[in-house]
Amino acid sequence: MSEYDQWLLDGDVEAGLRLLRRITAQALRTGPFPPPQGYDRWSDDAVDELLVEMIVKKGGTAFLLDALASVDNQGSAERYLLATVQNFQKDQAKATEHGKLRERLKNVLGKDSRFMFVTSPHDGWRLVDGPAQWWQGDIADLHRTALQVRGVSIPSWNTAGPTAGPARHALTTVAVAVLTDVNGTVRAEDLAQILLERFRHEIAPESVGELFLSDDDEQIGRTDEKLEHALTGISAEELWARLTSEQRAIVPYLITPGDAAPLLGIGPKEAAARRAQVFELVRLATVDDPRADEVVMALLDIASPSAGPAEGMARLSREEPTDIEGRMSS
Repeated sequence: MSEYDQWLLDGDVEAGLRLLRRITAQALRTGPFPPPQGYDRWSDDAVDELLVEMIVKKGGTAFLLDALASVDNQGSAERYLLATVQNFQKDQAKATEHGKLRERLKNVLGKDSRFMFVTSPHDGWRLVDGPAQWWQGDIADLHRTALQVRGVSIPSWNTAGPTAGPARHALTTVAVAVLTDVNGTVRAEDLAQILLERFRHEIAPESVGELFLSDDDEQIGRTDEKLEHALTGISAEELWARLTSEQRAIVPYLITPGDAAPLLGIGPKEAAARRAQVFELVRLATVDDPRADEVVMALLDIASPSAGPAEGMARLSREEPTDIEGRMSS
Protein backbone atom coordinates (compact mmCIF):
# COMPACT_ATOMS: atom_id res chain seq x y z
CA MET A 1 0.00 0.00 0.00
CA SER A 2 1.38 3.39 -1.00
CA GLU A 3 1.89 6.26 1.41
CA TYR A 4 -1.01 8.03 -0.28
CA ASP A 5 -3.34 5.06 0.25
CA GLN A 6 -2.36 4.75 3.92
CA TRP A 7 -2.94 8.44 4.33
CA LEU A 8 -6.29 8.57 2.50
CA LEU A 9 -7.86 5.18 3.21
CA ASP A 10 -6.56 4.49 6.71
CA GLY A 11 -6.43 8.10 7.91
CA ASP A 12 -2.78 7.60 8.81
CA VAL A 13 -1.50 11.17 9.24
CA GLU A 14 1.95 9.81 10.04
CA ALA A 15 2.06 8.29 6.56
CA GLY A 16 1.23 11.70 5.12
CA LEU A 17 4.02 13.28 7.16
CA ARG A 18 6.49 10.61 6.03
CA LEU A 19 5.56 11.37 2.43
CA LEU A 20 5.93 15.09 3.07
CA ARG A 21 9.34 14.61 4.67
CA ARG A 22 10.59 12.48 1.77
CA ILE A 23 9.37 14.98 -0.81
CA THR A 24 10.81 17.88 1.21
CA ALA A 25 14.24 16.24 1.36
CA GLN A 26 14.11 15.60 -2.39
CA ALA A 27 13.14 19.20 -3.15
CA LEU A 28 15.78 20.70 -0.88
CA ARG A 29 18.68 18.51 -1.95
CA THR A 30 18.07 19.02 -5.66
CA GLY A 31 17.01 22.67 -5.48
CA PRO A 32 19.04 25.89 -5.68
CA PHE A 33 18.50 27.16 -2.15
CA PRO A 34 21.13 26.93 0.61
CA PRO A 35 20.46 25.15 3.93
CA PRO A 36 19.53 27.08 7.09
CA GLN A 37 22.19 29.00 8.97
CA GLY A 38 24.43 26.64 10.89
CA TYR A 39 24.34 23.86 8.28
CA ASP A 40 26.76 23.32 5.41
CA ARG A 41 24.45 20.90 3.58
CA TRP A 42 20.88 19.65 3.54
CA SER A 43 21.36 17.03 6.24
CA ASP A 44 18.39 15.24 7.81
CA ASP A 45 18.45 17.77 10.67
CA ALA A 46 18.47 20.71 8.23
CA VAL A 47 15.54 19.21 6.33
CA ASP A 48 13.59 18.69 9.56
CA GLU A 49 14.28 22.27 10.66
CA LEU A 50 12.80 23.72 7.48
CA LEU A 51 9.92 21.24 7.55
CA VAL A 52 8.99 22.22 11.10
CA GLU A 53 9.18 25.91 10.17
CA MET A 54 6.91 25.34 7.17
CA ILE A 55 4.34 23.41 9.21
CA VAL A 56 4.32 26.09 11.91
CA LYS A 57 3.88 28.92 9.40
CA LYS A 58 1.06 27.03 7.71
CA GLY A 59 -0.77 26.65 11.00
CA GLY A 60 -0.02 22.99 11.63
CA THR A 61 -0.64 19.85 9.61
CA ALA A 62 -4.12 20.97 8.55
CA PHE A 63 -2.69 21.94 5.14
CA LEU A 64 -2.29 18.21 4.49
CA LEU A 65 -6.08 18.01 4.31
CA ASP A 66 -5.97 20.53 1.46
CA ALA A 67 -3.50 18.26 -0.26
CA LEU A 68 -5.82 15.27 0.08
CA ALA A 69 -8.68 17.27 -1.40
CA SER A 70 -6.57 18.25 -4.40
CA VAL A 71 -5.02 14.91 -5.40
CA ASP A 72 -6.24 11.46 -6.34
CA ASN A 73 -3.18 9.19 -6.39
CA GLN A 74 0.39 8.80 -5.16
CA GLY A 75 1.89 10.67 -8.11
CA SER A 76 -0.37 13.72 -7.85
CA ALA A 77 0.16 13.80 -4.07
CA GLU A 78 3.93 13.91 -4.57
CA ARG A 79 3.64 16.68 -7.16
CA TYR A 80 1.33 18.72 -4.92
CA LEU A 81 3.63 18.46 -1.91
CA LEU A 82 6.70 19.15 -4.04
CA ALA A 83 5.12 22.37 -5.33
CA THR A 84 4.15 23.33 -1.75
CA VAL A 85 7.73 22.95 -0.51
CA GLN A 86 9.22 24.77 -3.50
CA ASN A 87 6.81 27.68 -3.16
CA PHE A 88 7.55 27.94 0.55
CA GLN A 89 11.28 28.11 -0.18
CA LYS A 90 10.77 30.76 -2.85
CA ASP A 91 8.72 32.89 -0.48
CA GLN A 92 11.40 32.55 2.18
CA ALA A 93 14.19 33.44 -0.23
CA LYS A 94 12.37 36.52 -1.52
CA ALA A 95 12.04 37.81 2.04
CA THR A 96 15.83 37.84 2.60
CA GLU A 97 18.19 40.56 1.40
CA HIS A 98 19.80 37.94 -0.84
CA GLY A 99 16.46 36.98 -2.34
CA LYS A 100 15.38 40.59 -2.78
CA LEU A 101 18.60 41.43 -4.61
CA ARG A 102 18.30 38.34 -6.79
CA GLU A 103 14.83 39.49 -7.86
CA ARG A 104 16.04 43.07 -8.38
CA LEU A 105 18.83 41.89 -10.67
CA LYS A 106 16.22 40.50 -13.06
CA ASN A 107 15.28 44.11 -13.70
CA VAL A 108 18.69 45.77 -13.36
CA LEU A 109 20.69 43.29 -15.46
CA GLY A 110 17.72 42.24 -17.55
CA LYS A 111 17.39 45.75 -18.99
CA ASP A 112 21.11 46.00 -19.75
CA SER A 113 22.04 44.74 -23.21
CA ARG A 114 25.38 43.42 -21.95
CA PHE A 115 23.77 40.64 -19.91
CA MET A 116 21.86 37.49 -20.79
CA PHE A 117 19.58 35.64 -18.37
CA VAL A 118 19.73 31.84 -18.59
CA THR A 119 16.96 29.58 -17.26
CA SER A 120 18.21 26.06 -17.99
CA PRO A 121 19.15 23.91 -16.18
CA HIS A 122 18.73 26.66 -13.57
CA ASP A 123 18.69 30.45 -13.44
CA GLY A 124 21.97 32.18 -14.20
CA TRP A 125 23.67 35.19 -15.78
CA ARG A 126 26.35 35.57 -18.43
CA LEU A 127 27.62 38.27 -20.74
CA VAL A 128 25.93 38.37 -24.13
CA ASP A 129 29.23 37.98 -25.94
CA GLY A 130 30.60 35.45 -23.44
CA PRO A 131 30.66 31.65 -23.54
CA ALA A 132 27.61 29.71 -22.38
CA GLN A 133 29.31 27.04 -20.27
CA TRP A 134 28.54 27.08 -16.57
CA TRP A 135 31.27 28.28 -14.26
CA GLN A 136 32.48 25.81 -11.66
CA GLY A 137 35.03 27.07 -9.21
CA ASP A 138 35.67 28.59 -5.81
CA ILE A 139 33.16 31.36 -5.15
CA ALA A 140 35.73 33.03 -2.89
CA ASP A 141 37.67 33.92 -6.05
CA LEU A 142 34.64 35.78 -7.38
CA HIS A 143 34.23 37.65 -4.10
CA ARG A 144 37.83 38.83 -4.49
CA THR A 145 37.17 39.92 -8.07
CA ALA A 146 34.19 41.96 -6.89
CA LEU A 147 36.26 43.59 -4.14
CA GLN A 148 38.94 44.65 -6.61
CA VAL A 149 36.47 46.80 -8.56
CA ARG A 150 37.04 50.36 -7.36
CA GLY A 151 35.44 53.67 -8.15
CA VAL A 152 31.84 52.49 -7.68
CA SER A 153 29.50 53.01 -4.76
CA ILE A 154 25.82 53.00 -3.84
CA PRO A 155 25.12 56.36 -2.16
CA SER A 156 21.52 55.43 -1.41
CA TRP A 157 19.47 52.24 -1.59
CA ASN A 158 15.71 52.17 -1.99
CA THR A 159 13.79 49.09 -0.88
CA ALA A 160 10.98 49.70 -3.37
CA GLY A 161 10.59 51.27 -6.77
CA PRO A 162 13.13 51.68 -9.59
CA THR A 163 16.81 51.26 -8.78
CA ALA A 164 18.61 54.62 -8.78
CA GLY A 165 21.18 55.33 -11.48
CA PRO A 166 24.31 55.22 -9.27
CA ALA A 167 23.19 51.94 -7.68
CA ARG A 168 22.41 50.45 -11.09
CA HIS A 169 25.84 51.54 -12.36
CA ALA A 170 27.62 50.02 -9.34
CA LEU A 171 25.80 46.69 -9.60
CA THR A 172 26.30 46.31 -13.35
CA THR A 173 29.96 47.37 -13.22
CA VAL A 174 30.83 44.74 -10.63
CA ALA A 175 28.66 42.14 -12.38
CA VAL A 176 30.55 42.71 -15.65
CA ALA A 177 33.88 42.28 -13.84
CA VAL A 178 32.76 39.02 -12.21
CA LEU A 179 31.27 37.53 -15.39
CA THR A 180 34.32 38.57 -17.40
CA ASP A 181 36.54 36.84 -14.87
CA VAL A 182 34.59 33.57 -14.92
CA ASN A 183 34.28 33.64 -18.72
CA GLY A 184 31.01 31.76 -18.55
CA THR A 185 27.63 31.56 -16.81
CA VAL A 186 27.16 32.05 -13.07
CA ARG A 187 24.17 30.87 -11.08
CA ALA A 188 21.79 33.73 -10.32
CA GLU A 189 21.91 33.03 -6.59
CA ASP A 190 25.73 33.12 -6.58
CA LEU A 191 25.92 36.42 -8.46
CA ALA A 192 23.35 37.95 -6.11
CA GLN A 193 25.37 36.78 -3.09
CA ILE A 194 28.60 38.21 -4.52
CA LEU A 195 27.00 41.60 -5.17
CA LEU A 196 25.33 41.60 -1.77
CA GLU A 197 28.64 41.02 0.00
CA ARG A 198 30.39 43.63 -2.16
CA PHE A 199 27.79 46.26 -1.24
CA ARG A 200 26.44 44.88 2.04
CA HIS A 201 27.30 48.07 3.92
CA GLU A 202 25.07 50.00 1.53
CA ILE A 203 22.30 47.44 0.88
CA ALA A 204 21.94 45.88 4.33
CA PRO A 205 24.22 47.64 6.84
CA GLU A 206 22.30 46.21 9.78
CA SER A 207 23.36 42.71 8.71
CA VAL A 208 27.06 43.43 8.32
CA GLY A 209 29.15 40.58 9.64
CA GLU A 210 32.17 38.52 8.78
CA LEU A 211 32.33 36.31 5.71
CA PHE A 212 35.28 33.98 5.55
CA LEU A 213 36.90 33.21 2.24
CA SER A 214 39.05 30.27 3.23
CA ASP A 215 40.16 28.05 6.08
CA ASP A 216 42.71 30.61 7.23
CA ASP A 217 39.87 32.99 8.12
CA GLU A 218 40.63 35.64 5.54
CA GLN A 219 37.74 38.09 5.70
CA ILE A 220 35.87 39.21 2.62
CA GLY A 221 35.88 42.76 3.95
CA ARG A 222 39.67 42.89 3.97
CA THR A 223 41.20 44.62 0.97
CA ASP A 224 43.66 42.41 -0.89
CA GLU A 225 47.15 43.29 0.30
CA LYS A 226 48.39 43.27 -3.29
CA LEU A 227 46.01 46.02 -4.38
CA GLU A 228 47.53 49.38 -5.11
CA HIS A 229 46.10 52.06 -2.86
CA ALA A 230 45.79 55.09 -5.10
CA LEU A 231 44.84 57.31 -2.20
CA THR A 232 47.96 56.61 -0.12
CA GLY A 233 49.65 59.82 1.01
CA ILE A 234 46.53 61.92 0.59
CA SER A 235 45.98 65.00 2.73
CA ALA A 236 42.87 65.62 4.79
CA GLU A 237 41.86 68.42 2.42
CA GLU A 238 42.22 66.15 -0.61
CA LEU A 239 40.24 63.41 1.09
CA TRP A 240 37.51 65.89 2.05
CA ALA A 241 37.32 67.07 -1.57
CA ARG A 242 36.66 63.50 -2.72
CA LEU A 243 33.68 63.03 -0.41
CA THR A 244 30.15 63.62 -1.61
CA SER A 245 27.96 66.09 0.26
CA GLU A 246 26.14 63.18 1.92
CA GLN A 247 29.43 61.62 3.04
CA ARG A 248 30.72 64.95 4.36
CA ALA A 249 27.57 65.37 6.42
CA ILE A 250 28.15 62.06 8.19
CA VAL A 251 31.82 62.65 9.12
CA PRO A 252 31.10 64.57 12.37
CA TYR A 253 29.06 61.59 13.56
CA LEU A 254 31.70 58.91 13.00
CA ILE A 255 32.41 58.93 16.73
CA THR A 256 28.77 59.46 17.77
CA PRO A 257 26.80 57.19 15.41
CA GLY A 258 23.61 57.34 17.43
CA ASP A 259 23.23 61.06 16.69
CA ALA A 260 23.55 60.79 12.91
CA ALA A 261 20.06 59.70 11.89
CA PRO A 262 17.99 62.13 14.02
CA LEU A 263 20.24 65.15 13.49
CA LEU A 264 20.59 64.64 9.73
CA GLY A 265 16.93 63.77 9.30
CA ILE A 266 17.62 60.42 7.62
CA GLY A 267 16.81 56.83 8.47
CA PRO A 268 19.14 54.65 10.59
CA LYS A 269 19.81 52.36 7.62
CA GLU A 270 20.90 55.22 5.36
CA ALA A 271 23.03 56.70 8.15
CA ALA A 272 24.77 53.35 8.66
CA ALA A 273 25.40 53.02 4.92
CA ARG A 274 26.98 56.49 4.71
CA ARG A 275 29.20 55.80 7.71
CA ALA A 276 30.32 52.51 6.16
CA GLN A 277 31.29 54.29 2.94
CA VAL A 278 33.36 56.88 4.82
CA PHE A 279 35.03 54.17 6.93
CA GLU A 280 36.20 52.47 3.74
CA LEU A 281 37.42 55.70 2.15
CA VAL A 282 39.33 56.71 5.28
CA ARG A 283 40.92 53.29 5.57
CA LEU A 284 42.04 53.23 1.94
CA ALA A 285 43.24 56.82 2.10
CA THR A 286 45.49 56.30 5.11
CA VAL A 287 46.77 52.75 4.69
CA ASP A 288 50.56 52.55 5.11
CA ASP A 289 50.66 56.32 5.63
CA PRO A 290 52.86 57.39 8.57
CA ARG A 291 50.72 60.54 8.85
CA ALA A 292 47.51 58.53 9.22
CA ASP A 293 46.68 59.89 12.66
CA GLU A 294 47.09 63.50 11.58
CA VAL A 295 45.09 63.01 8.39
CA VAL A 296 42.14 61.42 10.17
CA MET A 297 41.98 63.97 12.98
CA ALA A 298 42.36 66.82 10.49
CA LEU A 299 39.44 65.41 8.53
CA LEU A 300 37.31 65.51 11.67
CA ASP A 301 38.46 69.08 12.32
CA ILE A 302 37.42 70.09 8.80
CA ALA A 303 34.00 68.54 9.31
CA SER A 304 33.58 69.99 12.81
CA PRO A 305 35.62 73.20 13.12
CA SER A 306 34.53 73.74 16.72
CA ALA A 307 35.40 70.24 17.84
CA GLY A 308 38.72 69.30 19.33
CA PRO A 309 40.80 66.31 18.26
CA ALA A 310 38.95 63.07 18.84
CA GLU A 311 40.55 60.54 21.11
CA GLY A 312 40.76 56.94 20.09
CA MET A 313 41.23 57.71 16.38
CA ALA A 314 44.81 56.52 16.12
CA ARG A 315 45.88 53.93 13.61
CA LEU A 316 42.52 53.59 11.88
CA SER A 317 44.26 52.67 8.66
CA ARG A 318 45.53 49.44 10.18
CA GLU A 319 42.10 48.17 11.14
CA GLU A 320 39.21 46.55 9.39
CA PRO A 321 36.07 48.65 8.77
CA THR A 322 34.20 46.81 11.53
CA ASP A 323 37.08 47.40 13.94
CA ILE A 324 37.17 51.07 13.03
CA GLU A 325 33.48 51.40 13.74
CA GLY A 326 33.87 49.65 17.05
CA ARG A 327 36.60 52.02 18.21
CA MET A 328 34.77 55.10 17.01
CA SER A 329 31.65 54.05 18.87
CA SER A 330 33.47 53.26 22.11
